[in-house]
Amino acid sequence: MPLSALGLVIVAAALHATWHLLVKKTEQRQLFTGWVLAVAAVLYSPILLLFTPIVRAVWPYAVVSAIVQGTYYCLGTDIPCAEPWPWQLLPKCS
Repeated sequence: MPLSALGLVIVAAALHATWHLLVKKTEQRQLFTGWVLAVAAVLYSPILLLFTPIVRAVWPYAVVSAIVQGTYYCLGTDIPCAEPWPWQLLPKCS
């Protein structure tokens, strides 16, 4: 494995651990996570302007990823999301 790849793995692991530490330390985890996602979207959106040809090919994946992440976030939190979700229309099992 090249040293650059190993370095990226170590940096990613450190960032991942730091993120979990920050979330664990805060009292309002959902609010904190929501703000971090919003700020990250604003900060990283200018990158879209730099890589326009690549971005067009990625848009379908980005949209699906955003839908999946939003759904996952809403399922794992107490924050009210748009209702009814499709699975809420299914009969409840006892």
